[in-house]
Amino acid sequence: NFYGRSGVCLALHITHEKPNGWEYSVFIFLVLNLVSFCIIALSYWGMYRAARSSSAAVRSDQQRRETNMARKMTLIVVTDAACWLPIIFLGIVSLAGVRIPPQ
Repeated sequence: NFYGRSGVCLALHITHEKPNGWEYSVFIFLVLNLVSFCIIALSYWGMYRAARSSSAAVRSDQQRRETNMARKMTLIVVTDAACWLPIIFLGIVSLAGVRIPPQ
């Protein structure tokens, strides 16, 4: 019943029970995923800025392609955030002592 402890169906313990190895689960699902998300978001921001600065003096066709690239990068970061930030939030709230129903 390791994955069935909560409705998230992950090995993240958001209940008050703390079985052996819960620290590892918290590290993987909260710390590692939050750090990875921040690195991804900052990397895409840096790539966008580099592309924008290198094509600053180019005509409007290049600007249209740059806008399309920015939309795609934003979509990647937003979908990643939509997947992981709710899980990270639940984990942090649970560690803070808030009781979360298993459903």
